[in-house]
Amino acid sequence: MASPSVVSLPVDTWVNGEPHSTMSIHDRGLQYGDGFFTTILINNQQILNWSAHWQRIKHSCKALNFPVPDSEQLKGWIVKALLSYLNGKQEQNCVLKILFTRGVGGVSYQAPNRTKLNCLFIIKPSPIANIEIENQPMEVGLCKHLASISGLAGIKSLNRLENVLARTEIVTNGFSEGIMCNHNQQVVCGTQSNVFIIKNKRVLTSKLDLSGVEGTTRYRLMSLLPDLGYQVEEAELTLEQFHQADELFFSNAVRGVQPVNKFLNTEFCCEQTKSIHQAWLNWQLKNAINIKEFV
Repeated sequence: MASPSVVSLPVDTWVNGEPHSTMSIHDRGLQYGDGFFTTILINNQQILNWSAHWQRIKHSCKALNFPVPDSEQLKGWIVKALLSYLNGKQEQNCVLKILFTRGVGGVSYQAPNRTKLNCLFIIKPSPIANIEIENQPMEVGLCKHLASISGLAGIKSLNRLENVLARTEIVTNGFSEGIMCNHNQQVVCGTQSNVFIIKNKRVLTSKLDLSGVEGTTRYRLMSLLPDLGYQVEEAELTLEQFHQADELFFSNAVRGVQPVNKFLNTEFCCEQTKSIHQAWLNWQLKNAINIKEFV
């Protein structure tokens, strides 16, 4: 496949492979949250963990009855947009957010008989100056806002209002991250991350059959952690288990593995989490894809 042409300006918003800053207010993504998204870290002009993001795209399309986008076309759009932005800004790093919506059409909530996807890119500067520098341990609070119980649990749909409210609440209260429970008092996630506890060489993470989002880093860690000697298990977790854990950490596509040194009044060491962080970093760098070799 021929290399895609690159526009001359560092455009940061794209629609269906072309630079645009506007779209129809009738788009179902705006009207009903009818769509999903994924957020990818670009480091040193390399795309990180693409295989997990592509898996999310395919899985989300199946769950929402969207047509799966053509992978080669999507890759071409990504290369064109990223090279335009990074070369124009003279940068090596950024964050690429990809949103898919069902487009325009249908009658009220009823979807159109044939879906014509809209694919949106939003490119922003990376908040991570150097991913090889270890994340600083965080102090974590407990969110009053609850994660909803939904038949679309696991999907990163455009309906993220509960995360907006929880994230605003926790930052206002002076914490770096917050733990969200659902209405069954099960621990689900962080406000913008998945959550794990370590107990006696076992790593437990929340089941996502009722609430929450399956993150791309979580998806990959589930297969990486056994290679580090851990027994990994999805479970219905309680706050008591978190207070009794040996260590606690979060995972996020942009910020990676994030250690926790304090949850409310419970303090943790972070030694095992540091090793997991390093293993995750090594895996990402080994499996990174150079933008120019993406198509």
